[in-house]
Amino acid sequence: MKNTLFISGLLMILLTSGLALGFSTTIRMNMIIGGIIPVLLMLNVLYSVIKAIKVKAKSK
Repeated sequence: MKNTLFISGLLMILLTSGLALGFSTTIRMNMIIGGIIPVLLMLNVLYSVIKAIKVKAKSK
C-alpha cells in the first residue's frame, strides 16, 4: 500500500512540474512532457510488477 501511495505522489509531482514547465515554455515542450508522463506511468507499473514478482519468488 505504501508503495502505491509513493508512486502516485511521484506522479502528482511529475504532473504538476510538467504543467508548470508547459505554461512557461512552448507548446512543443508541453507535447514532449505529455509524451514522457505516460512512459513514466508505464515504467512505474512495470517496476511495481517486477517488485511483486521478486517478493513472491523470495517467499517460495
